[in-house]
Amino acid sequence: MLNDLERLAFGLAVAALGLHLAVFAVGHWRLDPLGMGLVAGAFILGAIPGLRAMPWAAWRGLVTASVRGSAGHRFEALLWVLILGIALSALLQGLAPPNDYDSLMYHLSIPLYDVAKGWMEIAWGWHNRNFFPILVENLARFALVFSGTGAAQMMHGLLGLGAAMMTAALARRLGGGRKTALAAALMFLSVRVVVWEMATLEVEVAQALYCGGALLAYMLLRRQGGYGLACLFGLMLAGAFHVKYTSLLYAGAFAPIMLWDLFRRRMKIGPWLTGPLVTLAIFVPHLARNLAMTGNPLFPLLNPVFNKGGPAFMEDAREQYGVGRDLLSHLEAPWAFSVDPLRNFDGVILGAPYLLALVPFAFLGRRRARDVVPAVAVALGFYLGWFHLISQQVRFLAPLFPLLAGLAALGAASLWEEAGASRPLRLGLATLFLVLAATQSMFVGIYTVLRLPVALGLQSVETYLTTTPTMDGSHYLACKYLTERLQPGQRYLSMLQPHFATCPTTSAVIWLPGEEKAWMTGKLPTYSTAEFLAKLDEADIRYVIVQSRFENRRNADARAEMRTAVLSGDRIAKHIVPALDSVQPLFSDKFADVYDGVEIREALRRRLRAGG
Repeated sequence: MLNDLERLAFGLAVAALGLHLAVFAVGHWRLDPLGMGLVAGAFILGAIPGLRAMPWAAWRGLVTASVRGSAGHRFEALLWVLILGIALSALLQGLAPPNDYDSLMYHLSIPLYDVAKGWMEIAWGWHNRNFFPILVENLARFALVFSGTGAAQMMHGLLGLGAAMMTAALARRLGGGRKTALAAALMFLSVRVVVWEMATLEVEVAQALYCGGALLAYMLLRRQGGYGLACLFGLMLAGAFHVKYTSLLYAGAFAPIMLWDLFRRRMKIGPWLTGPLVTLAIFVPHLARNLAMTGNPLFPLLNPVFNKGGPAFMEDAREQYGVGRDLLSHLEAPWAFSVDPLRNFDGVILGAPYLLALVPFAFLGRRRARDVVPAVAVALGFYLGWFHLISQQVRFLAPLFPLLAGLAALGAASLWEEAGASRPLRLGLATLFLVLAATQSMFVGIYTVLRLPVALGLQSVETYLTTTPTMDGSHYLACKYLTERLQPGQRYLSMLQPHFATCPTTSAVIWLPGEEKAWMTGKLPTYSTAEFLAKLDEADIRYVIVQSRFENRRNADARAEMRTAVLSGDRIAKHIVPALDSVQPLFSDKFADVYDGVEIREALRRRLRAGG
């Protein structure tokens, strides 16, 4: 049986998955207030029986008892205050304008494109990102229809709270008490990438919710059996698949323990098969869409396997980060990305190394070791897949964050218990915990300082987006210039790499007419000057936006270095750049220049007449 905390966490996860599937089904027909209103109405009607059956009185009593119990326990009260403070701050931060790279690149820009169109379609200009799993993006589409980006980001923040609840539930099932569960939730919410992503549309927090839920559901299935828990396990894996492809590795990590359980007859064949079958059935819509559009159900993954001679889109990502793939690197990597993450990894994703410091002590005591072995087996399997098969970005380890936070809380509790009544030992431990907490509070607090002023209307959007660090720059001022001047029906050529959501979406020409799908073959057409000019005339380009500079922070100390964008090798830029010598930009900001498209076309005509 599920306890009340587990019902809340699983209920939120299942509801988000259901809403995603409903938007997926209806949005291709209508992505407007009528279509999404029908979805909302169906959910409201479907929720009425459940709302009436909920044990409101029992929950009210539980909350009252928790408040009264915490009043007499200062540490427990402090944990509640910290959790509620971080959660409220993260949700309110969602009201800040989007400025994170991945959201501006596609998590937000593609939903904005679809909402502007009024229905969901393949936005070919955004390359292979259209074919990634889209649970978070569909929740954003639903929110954008009725409100704006703030509602979409806050909706995603709720999934982060669900993941924190799932973390607390995991800690309880692993043997922790109430304080340990609260500490686990706090440790999860305090992970730097979690508190950062909760106020964005980046997807790893949602992935942590579903992967943590899958692990908890399988732990319960091993203990209690039954088709209900098997279905819940399948739903959680399906949700994870609909969030991010790397969840396939996480599902694969269950295989050894599942086979062991079947071999040792811990589980009957019926429930054992039910979970994977439920997962497959719910993931079919995504697989079918990709298969119909690209010939590859997992596009862009494994593309050469499904499309002979097709490009391998994700191959280069595997080698972007990491310390190597040998045995020594296996041992070095956890220390490196926890203590020295700027050298070979994607930044200080975790913050202070409290997970590294505390997780090993969760294994003190045989009882807990027996409890955590299956969970740790799944975690190690996923870690090996992350290490060898995909890009070694630390945020891609988010499926493990609920378990790691739970184990870290158990480790802290174990250390405190082992210290017993020894004052020197407890004083030393308290000092260690305070140092780690104070260090992590700076990582948590910086986002409050950056985002809350603009979220609460104390800072202008322009000031925020032009002064807050954004990888490569947000292009806000140049995009604002275009937004204010583009007339209905006018189009502009975007030479931003990548094209950002701060610029208009539906009027952007990212690929020239007739080549929107050419990238799928890996063979983009090249043009003579006359052919290129004809393409611009066909698209009736009114403006051209060109990236001029970008900020690089991938260095030893993550300090911004302004660099000039090199365009000369680009197949489009080789025609545009010479034309820029004879025209002046209409507008320039720190990162981009906006030109008159008519003037550029005239400059190209002059070059043609001059024999250029």
